[in-house]
Amino acid sequence: MVYASLIEHGLGHLTTFSDGAQQFNVFKHAQCWVHAERLLYKVHPVNEQQANAQKWCRT
Repeated sequence: MVYASLIEHGLGHLTTFSDGAQQFNVFKHAQCWVHAERLLYKVHPVNEQQANAQKWCRT
């Protein structure tokens, strides 16, 4: 109902930001950087270069 109201008022071009849950996959959809960062802790770097890149991304 909220989206229908936004469209009716000319705001149908908005982007939805979420944690990637499919129920929010409407209109333009993007994963916000806060939620995207949560997945970085699952990455296991195998060398120092990758570890430094992971640390850089998380900071």
